[in-house]
Amino acid sequence: MSPASKPLRLLVLAGKWGDSLMAAARARGVETRDVDPDRPGCPAPEGMVREGWTLFARVNQLYPEEGRAWSLRFIEAGGRCVQSAEDIRCYENRAYQMRRLEDWYPRGRVFQGTRPCKEAVDSAIAELGLPIVSKARFGSSSKTVRALHSRKDVDAELTEVFGQGKRYGDKLQYAECLWQSMVHGNTSALRIARVTDDYGWLFHVQNRPHDWRASGSGTCRPIPLEMLRQDERLRKAVRTFLDMADRGLQSRWCAADLLYDRIAGLWLVVDVTLAWNLSRNLAGANYDAEVINLCTLEHHPRHYRGRDQWEVLLEDLGAGR
Repeated sequence: MSPASKPLRLLVLAGKWGDSLMAAARARGVETRDVDPDRPGCPAPEGMVREGWTLFARVNQLYPEEGRAWSLRFIEAGGRCVQSAEDIRCYENRAYQMRRLEDWYPRGRVFQGTRPCKEAVDSAIAELGLPIVSKARFGSSSKTVRALHSRKDVDAELTEVFGQGKRYGDKLQYAECLWQSMVHGNTSALRIARVTDDYGWLFHVQNRPHDWRASGSGTCRPIPLEMLRQDERLRKAVRTFLDMADRGLQSRWCAADLLYDRIAGLWLVVDVTLAWNLSRNLAGANYDAEVINLCTLEHHPRHYRGRDQWEVLLEDLGAGR
């Protein structure tokens, strides 16, 4: 029996996104339940696969490891999951992202375990150039992203991270530095999201005032479909994103931030995620973005917006795709 001929049974990881998705699914008459891998007594994923559940794996951002491991076990047991295994491995794990998606990312270096020797640091600076973009493996809204403008900055960072560690709230960046070459000349980043094989949206995120970083600025600018159709550079960005999502992640549910490399004439992915800010208060962003067919550049037949992401997804799942 094909998935389309079976009633959809939707399983979600516990959390706010899970609650809102379950509410939308129940309004359609879909059976739902949630699981919390962080709590004792969570059912084994293998059993949920045998019972025919479809998983939506919105992993906990602050403490992702239990949910990550549970979801990967679900997929490895043959379960149907909205997110791919690579989506789940990459989420809140920029070190893994940089290795997995190196064909689409800026040049980078990953230092882990022990402090790199002077020769390795010299080599990284020569390859990446200054300033270097330095990141922790976790974080959002650019909170764990900074620029190293000089050798003094580099040495200070290494001393801190490979010493006591660099603390961000209750999370610690310790014995791991993720460096990338800086992509110059952008006054905004391009965010593209995908919520099925075909449908998604895109918008600009303006840089913060007097800052090279865009994420977390809170200033977004929508990209109407007609603008996308007329702008070859934007269409090239969509093709780059889809290539990364298809070949790099095997993903039908993800989002990425892209910057344009003016020297090479190509778009580079600088971060990927499986969750985003859906607040109505963030004007011009995910909440009110036009849902479009990213492959054919057509409106969704129901003229959905990003706030309707659950309807887009549930229609797709209900059709067995």
